[in-house]
Amino acid sequence: MPIRWRLTIFNALVIGVILLALGCALFFLLRKELFSSVKDTTRNQAHAAAKQIDSGEGLDDEKGGLVLDEGLKQGLTHDDVFIVVRNGRGNIITQALKPSNNRKVHDELWRRVLKTGKPENDTFTFREEGKAYKAYVYAVPVNPPEQPARIVEVGKSYEPTQEIVDMMALVLASGVGVAFLLSVVGAYLLARKALSPVSAV
Repeated sequence: MPIRWRLTIFNALVIGVILLALGCALFFLLRKELFSSVKDTTRNQAHAAAKQIDSGEGLDDEKGGLVLDEGLKQGLTHDDVFIVVRNGRGNIITQALKPSNNRKVHDELWRRVLKTGKPENDTFTFREEGKAYKAYVYAVPVNPPEQPARIVEVGKSYEPTQEIVDMMALVLASGVGVAFLLSVVGAYLLARKALSPVSAV
């Protein structure tokens, strides 16, 4: 193989490895931040809702039952989170934007909260209209005066974030591929220029 091509391949491989390493590092860093933002949003909303309900606000009597007041509901659901308020037996008192019922999931989380008396969290797979998707759920114990509410669960689906991550992976892969092809062409031109005196001799 001519030295020009050997030099081209070597330079292209070095640049390709560097591009791949940088692309992977960027992808995993952004992926971690995006999924962390889902957890942070859910936790913040759960504590905000629990604080309001614990103070005796956030729940209104309506038609003989409790419902989330509009202020709390709008404040929570604008971030596409769902909220579930339960009594001491785990029964749902009220909810907003809740995914399909999954008894095993609910029993597992609210029982832990009642047992420990501390906030608990987990990632669950929910099913809605035949489609499965993951959601992060954060549950906080409450004890408002003269109300049966004992647990506030707030969750947020990972699906929108996963779509962003998938699109980001496609863009990064395309960018790295194009950059690698350009590096091959550049390495060849550089090798040809560098070896032109040798070729002339």
